[in-house]
Amino acid sequence: MNPPAQAAPIKLGPFSKVEGVQAAGIMGARKRARKSIAEFSLSIDIPGKPLSEDEDEWLFHKIETSVAAHHILIMQSVEKAVYSDSGRVMLMFPPGSAKTTYASIVSPSFFMGKHPGFRVIAASYGSDLSRKIGRRARAVVRSPHFMGIFNADFRGDTKAAQEWALSNNSEYLGGGILSGIGGNRCEFLLIDDPIKNRQDADSKVIKTRIREEFEDTLEPRLVPGGAICLIMTRWAPDDLAGSILPTEWHGESGMIRCRDGRDWNIVRVPAEADRPDDPLGRKIGEGLWPQWFKPGHWDRFKKIKRTWNSLYQQVPRLTDGGFFNREWFHVRPSSEVPRMVRVCRRWDLAASEGEGDFTAGVLMGVDAEARVWILDAVRFQYGPGKAEREMFRICEKDDETYKGRCRVMFPQEPGAAGKMLRRHFALKYRPFDHGFAIESRAKHIRARPLAAGMESNTVSLRAGDWNDMFADELCSFDEQISEAHGEQIDDLVDAASGAYHELVGRKRSRVGAGPSVG
Repeated sequence: MNPPAQAAPIKLGPFSKVEGVQAAGIMGARKRARKSIAEFSLSIDIPGKPLSEDEDEWLFHKIETSVAAHHILIMQSVEKAVYSDSGRVMLMFPPGSAKTTYASIVSPSFFMGKHPGFRVIAASYGSDLSRKIGRRARAVVRSPHFMGIFNADFRGDTKAAQEWALSNNSEYLGGGILSGIGGNRCEFLLIDDPIKNRQDADSKVIKTRIREEFEDTLEPRLVPGGAICLIMTRWAPDDLAGSILPTEWHGESGMIRCRDGRDWNIVRVPAEADRPDDPLGRKIGEGLWPQWFKPGHWDRFKKIKRTWNSLYQQVPRLTDGGFFNREWFHVRPSSEVPRMVRVCRRWDLAASEGEGDFTAGVLMGVDAEARVWILDAVRFQYGPGKAEREMFRICEKDDETYKGRCRVMFPQEPGAAGKMLRRHFALKYRPFDHGFAIESRAKHIRARPLAAGMESNTVSLRAGDWNDMFADELCSFDEQISEAHGEQIDDLVDAASGAYHELVGRKRSRVGAGPSVG
């Protein structure tokens, strides 16, 4: 939506934040407050904790902190999204950074006052949090400062903390993300912390339900051109933010085309800066909000890697499963990779569009000194036709790169279906050196030789943007889950184990001794 060219004249209210100021000065302050969310935040008493637990309580303690640089960034980012056509913004900040205060309380109050008829839907992990957020936002619009700035009043016939309105017909509706918010339309959809805790973050069922609720219930509530703001502390690679971000995202901020086909403004502010393009311009290692988070504040959280990477740095990694160790991943630049004696691309197959298992392919080679090199890894969630086309394209590229000496291997499932698929691939890949492997042993047993080779430092990785994805999955692989036939992301594990076995575990005449390949 576009801001109005000129705000309507406002009658001076009976209240003033600074007593004894000349009327012209008051009018000037109110005019500045209508210009931007940041100016507005400086002109009101931002509510913190309520004086009582009564749902109708409208007296609150003031927040304990002043506006910091990252709060300005939050408000500017939200404003940019709302005043863009179909704007999308994703705010990722660590706990305690007051992201909810400025994104979910101050910002919607500003838009509702400034633009008559502005409708907000605010969702969070549960009704309790939604009610707390709604109460604080309601306290802002009930204040005399708000009335003086926008000449809009809280409508007395709508008192519920999660559903209320203003005299200018702006409306607010809040609720738990899984509570089935529906029926209302909105110009602004706010989703603040859709995941409650670690238990929910580790539940594939709950994460799937949250994603489906966002796609099927909440997003359709937007009017054409409406804006979405997703505010969250990251919990898992496949949380709601992770399901939207592109698979090759590595923590960068800025306008990014995401998996939903839309451009999102990604604002990732970790507890400690870890990239040169930090949104706040911090140096690498510099902490967030030093006026509030004193030196040493983050130290105890760094001791638990999973917690530090996800909740505090906003780059969650898959949980270490203990089968592979991150210290075993020796990455070398391409300039140090020698010529290969044998090369193999091994595939692990899936055929689900956008969900379920991945189709994964790992390219591996052996040099003249019998050292194994992991040269490339890919994975994607495509339907059968698109997956086959992408696999064939990669096969052609490998064949060209290694001059016809890259063997491509496929798994063969037991039974008639496996035989039919084998005949299909045998015909399609007839121009290439290819083969099939029947997998009868458990995944963790097939992965042990590769793990042993990596632990003994006889395996290296060629540097590439796939390295983190590959290491994350292998390090998350859990032997106990494998033994129990439980669910885990292990497609790259299967592909890498198969490629290693093809190159090291058995002898093959067609890919045996011969001229080196690049």
